[in-house]
Amino acid sequence: MQSTPDEHERDKINDGVASSNQPGHVDAREALLMAVQLHQQGYLDAAQELYERLLKLDPCNANALHYLGVLLHARGQSDEAIECMRQSIALDPGVPDWHANLGNVMLNLRRLEDAADAYAI
Repeated sequence: MQSTPDEHERDKINDGVASSNQPGHVDAREALLMAVQLHQQGYLDAAQELYERLLKLDPCNANALHYLGVLLHARGQSDEAIECMRQSIALDPGVPDWHANLGNVMLNLRRLEDAADAYAI
């Protein structure tokens, strides 16, 4: 699995999440899309860094919390993943996929009652 993006992507990350009056500014939605794309391409270190930067700017960014949770579970950090996923669901409980993802993590950990609770939105 790749851990670092190419130079062009790295520049976007370094320049992207900045104050809105700086050249090269990327808004939070664009930065989230960039992080998800990096995540899907296997650039886990870069994606995690970008999710965390988004959360420093907005700790209540439910999308960044959820996708960070998915990434952390893939890295074997399931306790942290569950916490991120639960926080995202608390902030925006109306996203069925998030409940399913949490249920899948619980099922993977053989926490069957917790999985059933997560699936029962």
